[in-house]
Amino acid sequence: MNIKTLVVIPLTILLFGCGADDDTESVNERRLSTSELTEALTVSPQGTSDSLAGVWLMVFSSDRAVDDPENLDRAAEVRYLNGRQVMLITAIEGGYRSSICGTAAYSGDIDIQADTNETSYYSGGSGDEFTIFVNIIENRSMTGELYTSENGVHGQVEFTSVKLSDATTFSEASNELNIETDLTVNDTQLTLAEIGNNLTCIGNSVGSDFVGDFKRAEVAMHIGFSTNDGSQSSMTISQSGLNCQQNAFSTQFPTTLIAEGTCELSDNDDTKLDAFDNDESILYSEFSLTVKAGQEDSDTFNWKARVNSL
Repeated sequence: MNIKTLVVIPLTILLFGCGADDDTESVNERRLSTSELTEALTVSPQGTSDSLAGVWLMVFSSDRAVDDPENLDRAAEVRYLNGRQVMLITAIEGGYRSSICGTAAYSGDIDIQADTNETSYYSGGSGDEFTIFVNIIENRSMTGELYTSENGVHGQVEFTSVKLSDATTFSEASNELNIETDLTVNDTQLTLAEIGNNLTCIGNSVGSDFVGDFKRAEVAMHIGFSTNDGSQSSMTISQSGLNCQQNAFSTQFPTTLIAEGTCELSDNDDTKLDAFDNDESILYSEFSLTVKAGQEDSDTFNWKARVNSL
């Protein structure tokens, strides 16, 4: 069995507390255990073990904690988000690149590179501190944890993943998986045929926000996708309201980039609230936004994606 351990050790290791009790009845109000993540991953590894490159399914449990400026021993807010994402791992010079897009705890590209001693490690990622520890098994499954911190905001993601295909694009993977995507901005529509070679990640998660004394929980959720130029499009519903960032594929539309915090859910929104549903989909996500560009102008942004086994 070929097992690789990838690790980065920062100058200091972040430790921060959790909000809700671990034995709470709702899985949306806490971090999931390792065994629960394993149970949620119902797909067997596919593809070959020759390379990490391919399309992968990741099931994860995450939290995002914001420091309390008046009491540094506690967090002012903790957001739990549990979900899944389908992402590419692609070959780059000296290693591989992947993306995280399904949680607000961390989003962005991560590079996997090899040093001169032929031991592997992760580099890339943003934040004052960034740590990731991963076990890769035969290039077809992996487990790991990620920690990040920046400006008093700390993110933690625990995950387990399996390879779905050796394909190097979502378009190519559609020969082995049933992949449907539909991105519409105003009257301009892009399907998998137009964007399948650009997508790098599709993900969503659902959970809860705890604020103050952690006795009040509000539903939180995150839906996102990313592209091979590093762009991220997402929407997050949390205690602080709706936050959105729509900049993926922006160069293909004759509209101004959509700034964060300028959007609202459309009346016909059918946002997916259950990240671990029991239907036959490997992944399903959907959201519809109306973006206020001014007092009278507005744009509509609709996203829908589904990944199934053939």
